[in-house]
Amino acid sequence: TESNDPAIYYTTDGTAPTYNSYRYEEPFYLTEGGIIKAISLMASDHRQSEVVTAEYDIAKSGWEVISPQIKNAAYLIDDNPNMGGWVDINKPVIIYFGRQLLMKGFSYLPNPDKTDANISRYEIEISSDGKNWNKVISNGLFQNIRNNPIYQQILFDKTVNAGYIKLIIKELTDQGN
Repeated sequence: TESNDPAIYYTTDGTAPTYNSYRYEEPFYLTEGGIIKAISLMASDHRQSEVVTAEYDIAKSGWEVISPQIKNAAYLIDDNPNMGGWVDINKPVIIYFGRQLLMKGFSYLPNPDKTDANISRYEIEISSDGKNWNKVISNGLFQNIRNNPIYQQILFDKTVNAGYIKLIIKELTDQGN
């Protein structure tokens, strides 16, 4: 018999979920990122919740911080704002993805402690081999990041293929932003 408890139904193709969509039974992987739309449905009378949408980045498994070569460099990509990695305006952050990725942009999770230095101005370069670099963003700016250190998502003008990304720090918030 069907339960009176609500069940969750979801899609991964951008369409609105219905009773005929996938029923959530157990955790699943979305390693290449994507958008999940979900609803909660009552089995007895098909009442449903509003659609909830969540967007996920590419999974960071296999990623490696190549530069800077510091003790806790992995903190730079761990998605924990309280464990932010140390950054230096004189040393770019270079991340190797472990494979070629099609990228639409990048995200930055600053340290929420307003007394810590966060990146405010930056450039982004990408590479297939870690030797030849192409600039995809010059003179980037995280607006008002000193007063509002929240998750930042930056989209490129076009999708790029990259095995590496280089974040060149031009200015930190403790330098007058």
